[in-house]
Amino acid sequence: MSLNERAASLKTTLATLAEGGESAMTTLAAFRTKDFNTRKTVTEETAQTTTNFELASDDTLLPEPEVMDSLVEIYFANIHPWIPMLHVRQFRERMRDQTQRPQLSTIFHAMVSLCARFSQDPRLGPPEEKSRYAKRCRQFVILNSMESFSVENLQALTIIAFDTSVVGSMTRTVEQLQLSVEDEDQPPAAKHLIKRMAFLSPCRNWSEREERRRVFWNIFLMDRFCSIATGWNFSLTSADVKRRLPCEGGLWENGEPLETPTPYFGVADQSSGASGTLPTARPEEAAQDSLGGFAYCIEATESLSLVTSFFLQQAIDFSKPHEIQVWLMKFKQLDLRLVQ
Repeated sequence: MSLNERAASLKTTLATLAEGGESAMTTLAAFRTKDFNTRKTVTEETAQTTTNFELASDDTLLPEPEVMDSLVEIYFANIHPWIPMLHVRQFRERMRDQTQRPQLSTIFHAMVSLCARFSQDPRLGPPEEKSRYAKRCRQFVILNSMESFSVENLQALTIIAFDTSVVGSMTRTVEQLQLSVEDEDQPPAAKHLIKRMAFLSPCRNWSEREERRRVFWNIFLMDRFCSIATGWNFSLTSADVKRRLPCEGGLWENGEPLETPTPYFGVADQSSGASGTLPTARPEEAAQDSLGGFAYCIEATESLSLVTSFFLQQAIDFSKPHEIQVWLMKFKQLDLRLVQ
């Protein structure tokens, strides 16, 4: 019933009541019953809307298992080489395990949001419907990741960050989960009056430790890419990071711990500016046999970030010889670092 119709009905009822009599009481009772039924209908519609929202917030948003499996294959073929942070064999084993598969729900939604556009499966609908579906899955990942901290949620955020930037949130989360430091470098509780809250359980094996390391370095790369492209200060600095480089992908897939750990990699500190020192480069004799393309990409990206932050973003007054001298000294330091 529209507002005008309800107003007209109310006027008629009031006029009848003004005349008095038993018919007036009957009219009032009928009006109350009608108004109650209207409110009941509105309440039921609201409850139905809430129920639909809740249903859209669980795993029913995912496609059929066969379609989901095909999207996972698309992800590993096209996206995984650019963000190598999922252990392919172990991920597929967890997919087949019905007790483990629900833990991958957020990652599945992230894969759908990114890979639906590449699928030719007619069950996903036309391009416009795929786009809407991808957006809903992306919103699910962001909302679900805000509710709890886990490595899986952080991996899902990293995947959707390739399509929509959420780097600021990820860099904060990766530090809160203490993924920016190695397990053996965690300070003992006896040195602190207040023990830092730990969100993650200890790694069960070397493969899981390497997976967490790769999650961190992927987020590190995104932080640096955003800084280089926009001129913003980067979020992850030497004060937060003490991480070894990731090993070569084939060694990780084998799952056998390395006899010699990969070397640590020093990152820059934005606060040092033009007067600060460059981070220590990786030693030439460090275990290079265990390093792969992903590690070299990290080193190259950090070098590009150093060029941007230490030179291009620094204001130099060329009328002051001292500032020019400092700039040239820093240039030589960076040049020496790059040729090592």
